[in-house]
Amino acid sequence: MKPVSAAELLAGGGSVEYLIDGLIPAGCLAIMAGESGIGKSWLALDLAVAVATGTPVWGRFPVKRPGPVLYVDEENPKDLVKERLTSLIGARGLGGAKELPISFLIRRRVRLDLPDRLEILRQIVSDLSPCLIIFDSFPRLHELDDNSGQDVTRLMHALDSLRDSDPARVFLTVHHFRKLSHINTLTQRLKGNPETLYAADIYLACRRNGADIIVDIPKLRHTKEPPSFSVCMEELNGIRFTATEGNARKVKADRAEEVKEFVLARVRDESGISRPELVRLGWSEGYSEKDIDAARRKLETEGKIEVPIGNPKRHYLKLTEYGQEG
Repeated sequence: MKPVSAAELLAGGGSVEYLIDGLIPAGCLAIMAGESGIGKSWLALDLAVAVATGTPVWGRFPVKRPGPVLYVDEENPKDLVKERLTSLIGARGLGGAKELPISFLIRRRVRLDLPDRLEILRQIVSDLSPCLIIFDSFPRLHELDDNSGQDVTRLMHALDSLRDSDPARVFLTVHHFRKLSHINTLTQRLKGNPETLYAADIYLACRRNGADIIVDIPKLRHTKEPPSFSVCMEELNGIRFTATEGNARKVKADRAEEVKEFVLARVRDESGISRPELVRLGWSEGYSEKDIDAARRKLETEGKIEVPIGNPKRHYLKLTEYGQEG
């Protein structure tokens, strides 16, 4: 235990550093919770891929500190994790997982309440030096009493011991909601003792709204709480998730204009471009496939881009003379 001087504390300025800009600060404990089967594990795995590859989380939140990820999954079988990971990688156009800096512990009886098992995990963390560790799901990592404040505090101390020499390391723990319909507030719906929520720096509460997942943030310790957002699932050579404020299926006029400018610039820069390549580039900037296609159709209607004759599948786009002038 070593105290930090005021000069050391203030070094580098007073702004909050983020792992994921506008969402998850560096060095924090994040909780993701919701009812069973709504897609929490999908969202957590997609977040892991985003941090490992430096691509936007759910197509919206930029990753500020990309790096290795350790994913501890005590809930899902290996084949299911493999299938989901393959789908998420395919949607990003990454090709394969050989260079993907994500390490998995899948149903390996990881325990935070047993000193010998915790020590093994500490050694793994020390060897991998991940910037993010995801636990899915947290209740399966111990046999302590979730409703005991003392036991929850013990588990939080176990997590802190995994920070090793990286104070910016982030933990994301996946939890479940209570199965009580009369409890309406999102803070009360989190299963277990309130100490779990007290220890968290950010709480992502997930719920279904039709085909979308609504993510509310009832607690964010570091800064002003961002608005709720929706995450919708899309298919393009795999599965991808796209987050947007409010309704995920509504593109606002200002965003539509922004995407139009992006599409026009890419077609101009490349002297023509295929639709799959345009979608891939758009994803890296946080634009969904629907955003890109809506902008492409609008630009075609305005006569600024066209599909050359003899290309019935509409996979190749080029500027018109009018588009070149614009």
